[in-house]
Parts: sequence; C-alpha cells; structure tokens
Amino acid sequence: MKTKDYLTLLNGISGFLGIILALQGSQIAPLYIIPAIIFDFLDGRFARSGRPDSFGKELDSLSDLISFIIAPSIIVYAFAPSLLILIALILFVCNGLIRLARFNIQKEKKFFFGLPSPLAALIVLAIFLLSNYILTIIVLLATSFLMTSSIKIKKI
Repeated sequence: MKTKDYLTLLNGISGFLGIILALQGSQIAPLYIIPAIIFDFLDGRFARSGRPDSFGKELDSLSDLISFIIAPSIIVYAFAPSLLILIALILFVCNGLIRLARFNIQKEKKFFFGLPSPLAALIVLAIFLLSNYILTIIVLLATSFLMTSSIKIKKI
C-alpha cells in the first residue's frame, strides 16, 4: 500500500467513527466530516501527484461511500427518524452509489461530473445542524439529484 492509501483508510475510519457516535446518540457525530474531508483532500493530492492506480481509486470510492454517503445518512436518521427523512435518505444513498460508480469509470481528469460526494455530505450535515426538518429533506433531495447530474465541476 502507498501513503495515499493510508490517508484513504483514515477517511473511511473517520466515517465509521461518525456512524458509531451517531448510534451512541453523541451530538458530536456530525463533526467526523472534518477529518474525513481533510483525509480525502490529502489522498487526492497524493493520487494526482503519482501514477494512476485502480486499487487506490476503488479504495477511495469505498471510503467515500462510508464517510460521505452512509455516515451522513445514519447521522441524519439517528437524530431525526421519520418516513420522509428515510425516503429522502434512500434517494441520497442510491444517487451517491451511482455517483461513485460513475466516478470510477470516468476518463476525464480535470473535472468532476455531478456534485462530489464530500461536498454533498458537507451541505447535508450543515443544513441538518443549522436548519429544520423540511429544509433538510429538500437539501437531501437536491444534493441527491445534483450528485448524478451532468454539471461539470473543476477539480482543485
């Protein structure tokens, strides 16, 4: 394994710890997103500075699935369980899975297609923490569809 792969694992571990904290009812569970985004950013920097490697790309998508799709979904549901939230979260998870699978086969190197999952997770958790139930549902639906949209976002 390469250095970037350890950073990728730390991203996934951050998401896993966010899930555990949410299941324990800890109010600090949403803060897991901070180290997850940092590790994801750093592993991306390392990945772009070296040769492309399919193992690293797959590991990155699996870690992103945990940290930016599953963890925020569990956190939102743990603190606001309802049928409407569950339906919105199912759409968020499905579109997140599609977005990550599509990323793995993407040939374009300079742009993302669709809203990147770390940004989607950050938006969802911020709105969830700072707003209300209805706006959280609206943002879950919007980010879900933006993840699988054809919008181009320049990689940084």
